[in-house]
Amino acid sequence: MLLIKTFCCLIVLFYDMQVLCVINCPGIQQTARLVDECPKSEVEWKDAAARMNCKYIMQNCSQQSQHKYHCALNVFLNESWELCSIMKYMLGYCMEYNVKGQRIQNNYYRNCLVLNPPCTTRYKSTEAYKYQSCYKAEKKNSFNSSKLSDTTLMPAITTKSTKDKNHNEKQQNGWIIVLTTSIVFFGILAAVVIGYIKWRRKKWKIYKMRMF
Repeated sequence: MLLIKTFCCLIVLFYDMQVLCVINCPGIQQTARLVDECPKSEVEWKDAAARMNCKYIMQNCSQQSQHKYHCALNVFLNESWELCSIMKYMLGYCMEYNVKGQRIQNNYYRNCLVLNPPCTTRYKSTEAYKYQSCYKAEKKNSFNSSKLSDTTLMPAITTKSTKDKNHNEKQQNGWIIVLTTSIVFFGILAAVVIGYIKWRRKKWKIYKMRMF
């Protein structure tokens, strides 16, 4: 019985820690905020990163150390966003923040290899400040926005449905953890019960042999 009680306590502790991590780990959209403009140099970038402190914001995430400061224009090139995100490689295109998709990505309509000055064919998203030509966009939607797909277009503000979706995903993750933990628990409990029954039967056989 002591073994079972100890195992139950460990299961409860494990479950609570996992659920706490799922609930408190913010999504990228929860860290994102509008700014007047993005940093124009490495010094400004580091200062902005220090102010935002992504390490602290993402402290309850499993990939805490991989979340870094980013600043990018949105798909319409009319807003600047700073946020905490995992570093990605840009492949010869300007970096953009997809508000609806909640991710940093390549803007395939802005080939920065032809801009002045141009960017490299491959660079880290955390070093986007090196290519200021990407931030000198015509912030009046001068490009043909009709080329963008419905999955690319997005509102500037996170909607209630998006928040509900994130909440549902967190709940689903919590239930998956509960289900997995329950299966493991009952599996071990069944093994303990079966082992106990076998032990009792063996003990009873030995007792009968001694009686007769």
